[in-house]
Amino acid sequence: MTQDGRWKLKYNEVMSFMEKEYRKLSKYYPKEKLMFHFIHHNRKQYNVGTMKEERKVLFEKLLVLCEKYKSCLLYTSPS
Repeated sequence: MTQDGRWKLKYNEVMSFMEKEYRKLSKYYPKEKLMFHFIHHNRKQYNVGTMKEERKVLFEKLLVLCEKYKSCLLYTSPS
């Protein structure tokens, strides 16, 4: 699998999680930690301007979803 394929796979995983759980990811739950780091790392690349254009478009959609659930206090222990 190519690097772009892995990126899109992780992107889809994060998007489906947030749409299903109606909340942002937590860095404290082991199952969510890698997805949280995916967002954190890509946000750094986005801000610096080193992100590929095709990824940038998709990542902007993810940022909109993060803003939507920014103040959501629905954190419960994952099942």
